Amino acid sequence: MFEKSLQDLVKGIRAHKRDPAAFVSTAIAECKKELKNVDPFVKAQAVRKLTYLQMLGYDVSWASFAIVETMSQPRFAHKRIGYLAACQCFCETTDVVLLTTNLLKKEFQSTSQYEVGLAVNCLANIVTRDLGRDLLQDCTLLMAHSKPYVRKKATSAMFKLFVRYPQGLRLTFDKLKARLDDAEPAVASCAVNVVCELANKNPNNYLSMAPQFFRLLTTSSNNWMLIKVVKLMGALVPREPRLARKLLEPLATIVQNTAAKSLQYECIHTLTLALPYTKKADGSDSRNAPGVVRLCADHLRQFVDDPDQNLKYLGLVGFVELMKSHPRAVVEHRELVLLCLSDDDVTIRTRALELLTGMVTRKTLEDLVLKLLAHVRQADGAYRDELVSRIILVCSRDKYAYLSDFVWYLNVLVQLARLRGAQKHGALLASQLVDITMRVRPVRAFAARDALRLLLDDKLEVGQGLAAVGDVLAAAAWIAGEFASHLLEEEDESDDESDDEEDALPAFPSEQPRVTLVDVLTRPGTTRLPARVQAVYLQNTLKVITVLSSEDSDELSPALQLLSERLDVFLRSGHVEVQERATALKSLLTTLGAWSNAQQCRNSSAALRATVSERMVPVNPKAQARVPKPQGLDLSKPFSETTLTAFLEQPDPATKPCSFGEADETFDAGFDDDDAFAETGGFYDIKGSDDESSEGEKKKKKKKDKKKKKKSSSRLNPDHEDPFYIGGGHVRPGDVSVDDVPVVRLSKKDLSSKKDKKSKKKKSRKVGRADVYVEDSLPDGVSDDEGKRRVAASSSVRGRCPGVGRRPRERLDPPARRRRDAGPSPRRKKKDKKKKLAAVAEDADPDALDLSQIDLTAPLRADEVMPQRQHRVVEAAPRSEPDWAAPAKPKKKEKKEKKSKKSKKKEKAASEEDLLGFGTSSPPPPPQPSGDVFDLLGTGDAPPAQAPPVDALLGPSLDLSPGQTSPSDFAQLLAATDGWCSSSVRVKRTGASDDPIGAVASKLRASVVERSAGAASLHAVAGSGGHVALLVKANDKRLKVDVKASDQGLVDTVVAELKGLAV
Repeated sequence: MFEKSLQDLVKGIRAHKRDPAAFVSTAIAECKKELKNVDPFVKAQAVRKLTYLQMLGYDVSWASFAIVETMSQPRFAHKRIGYLAACQCFCETTDVVLLTTNLLKKEFQSTSQYEVGLAVNCLANIVTRDLGRDLLQDCTLLMAHSKPYVRKKATSAMFKLFVRYPQGLRLTFDKLKARLDDAEPAVASCAVNVVCELANKNPNNYLSMAPQFFRLLTTSSNNWMLIKVVKLMGALVPREPRLARKLLEPLATIVQNTAAKSLQYECIHTLTLALPYTKKADGSDSRNAPGVVRLCADHLRQFVDDPDQNLKYLGLVGFVELMKSHPRAVVEHRELVLLCLSDDDVTIRTRALELLTGMVTRKTLEDLVLKLLAHVRQADGAYRDELVSRIILVCSRDKYAYLSDFVWYLNVLVQLARLRGAQKHGALLASQLVDITMRVRPVRAFAARDALRLLLDDKLEVGQGLAAVGDVLAAAAWIAGEFASHLLEEEDESDDESDDEEDALPAFPSEQPRVTLVDVLTRPGTTRLPARVQAVYLQNTLKVITVLSSEDSDELSPALQLLSERLDVFLRSGHVEVQERATALKSLLTTLGAWSNAQQCRNSSAALRATVSERMVPVNPKAQARVPKPQGLDLSKPFSETTLTAFLEQPDPATKPCSFGEADETFDAGFDDDDAFAETGGFYDIKGSDDESSEGEKKKKKKKDKKKKKKSSSRLNPDHEDPFYIGGGHVRPGDVSVDDVPVVRLSKKDLSSKKDKKSKKKKSRKVGRADVYVEDSLPDGVSDDEGKRRVAASSSVRGRCPGVGRRPRERLDPPARRRRDAGPSPRRKKKDKKKKLAAVAEDADPDALDLSQIDLTAPLRADEVMPQRQHRVVEAAPRSEPDWAAPAKPKKKEKKEKKSKKSKKKEKAASEEDLLGFGTSSPPPPPQPSGDVFDLLGTGDAPPAQAPPVDALLGPSLDLSPGQTSPSDFAQLLAATDGWCSSSVRVKRTGASDDPIGAVASKLRASVVERSAGAASLHAVAGSGGHVALLVKANDKRLKVDVKASDQGLVDTVVAELKGLAV
């Protein structure tokens, strides 16, 4: 009467908010004592409190057996507490789950529908593969129960059984299918729900049921069941495209007539899924399709206009789905979607941004990006990052297919790079800056000038985002250094100035811009930048010096002076890469005599140019994967140690050094003839090398090369020699056959672009015409067959650029979709063909099966039957005889021997009893193994009994005998008997017995009721008529035994006996 209730526990935990651990520990200790109480009310109260503690995260797995006891109580209030605790605490690894099989079977046969529903609900939560197999037949019978309450519970639970035991789906699907025609709408709704969930795993199994679902769609008035039917139809449409046209009319009727927003949205969503499949075989669209599209668009607009945030979000999601099949119907609502960018809910803004990405055309790109830039300046966090990534995506999609003004895009990238908080995309912005500059020649002057102005901006080097800004600064340094010769070109800056003077870039230095560039790249403040950025700065400083050395300019001397004064800072850098670049730069200039002498630097300009004259071309991201594998190369085979050692020990081919004068002559000769440099790939044979070929071989090679060059010169594209002309790979004349080179001859008509007369004239910079190269470099002989090849075409930078991938005028860019009249794509058919679904094979691993692998279209085999769980009587295993046992004797002599042995055993036992102090009463004869054993897993006969340990052979000191009970009788005994006394004992295993559970059974002369791999329930009967029930759990380290008996003294005696057991 003084036990704490659940309310007291909750109040106590709330009162100890700061440190509830001590209070909870005390409460758990109290619960352990209450679980030993014989009063079922006290025990049920303790289980309630433990269930609450488990919900708070505390481990209560030690109370699993007590929970099973509470589940078996006769009172419904106690049952409910136990079943709730089981649903919360039990899992697949819980040992006592195996003991609930008979209990659940008993509950399924109860006359109370609420007790049956309680058991079904518990089974759905704790079901394992073994429980699903053993109770599948019982649940199938419950689907035909007389009470609708039980039928709907059993029907809903079948899905959980199918998940754990997939083979049961083929055995019971006909019964489940019959529930769709149940007279009770709730039962039919549960059946539809189960089939809908199963269809998500494998829709092909349920195509034959489409007429039945269509009838429910047109006749049912239950909104919740209609929602499930509509979802199911949407899953079946991609598998059966002919179903799409039949669904248009009934779904449109529901959309127009229903007032339920949930059902209305599901119908619209299914319509958007069905619209891509409504085209007929001749290519014409269904007569209802245009009206359905308008209906969906109008209702989705109402969703977006609704003040409810949930409906607004659903409306945007519906527009995204409709965009895939009918983008023009969505573009009409562009202004409405733009308003959603100002919504307070970030999820709505993100969906609206995703929708706007698909509405982009050539005409609307710049306007949309400017509006998004305005939102970028006001946004923050993840939404700002999403805005920046979307801006870059719409501008660079399909290799700049929608971009017509590349200078404008460069300005956008520069603005994003200087925007605070957007440096997370520094690597992406840097790659775009470099890619645009490499692909579009006329913008290189603007890119180089903007890159220098970007480097002059001191605001970028202030703050905590140096690591992210470093990528942009490295890209700017590379552009300014690579194209330093373009810095002297004049440009019109009338429309470059920003509206906000504070956000404007620093002014471009009109005098000696390249000296300013060297000053920026070598100033001491750059040491705050990451090491990789400093290395790029030094490398491009060498490029600027190289450009100045090849020109007759007065900027070379001050540039060399700045470099000589500031390079010492980098020579003492703490980063190895920076030190190496600085040392190499100084050593190169010192060796050439150009460290402080401008004239000597100009004399060595050829050698300097050779160090940085590698031609830069865009490389396809798939280039590495497309490198052809040499014949006989096995990449999965490990390296042989002997082969690797021999390869590493091979001497490198020796080359004789040459003087720098000879090198200058060689380099000068090479730069006078660009073709020779292109043919050799930038490397020249140095006179006097050991690997020099003979004169005859050289003449033959030159003659052969001239023939190839003469044969291909008339057919090759004149732009082929251009380093930015990219074919199937980095191909040079004569490397491959002419037939392998893709050649397209363009006429003047192809290169001309018509100006839009209606467009307003903008004040812009005239930069001539631009060649935009959209193909990337690939290995020799390999082509990118997956993408469409677009030949470079010319256009003005401030006008249309059809060479970036010509598309039909004003065509939108919906996500990729296949032909709607052709059904599933060939790729999907091929994938589906690989994934063959068949009936459960006889040799299939049951544990490896999944619901998606079950095929309901195949007929049942003869061996596919409902699993039966039966009690089996196993013959007693033969007792093992000791090694000193005498050989078999004739039957006549056996009787005499038995009589003499019995008398000797009695005398020996009496003497042992006296020695141990237990009196002279003799124990009963040794028990024979029980013949009534229930094999829970159904894997065959019980294992043969092993010889009991030495301690067990001495015989117990208790007057116990085996209890001859079946598992069902044992469960009833535990539930019916009141006043149980309980205790538990743990015994440390010493390895004396290989079968500890058998040792306990032999020690106490108890029979095994049920047994699994690591647990068993035992039953014994005392001489006084009392019962002893035991739950034995064993592992590698210890043995735990829970003891229950009708008398406390009997419990104490059993515990004392078990403590002395050697296992």
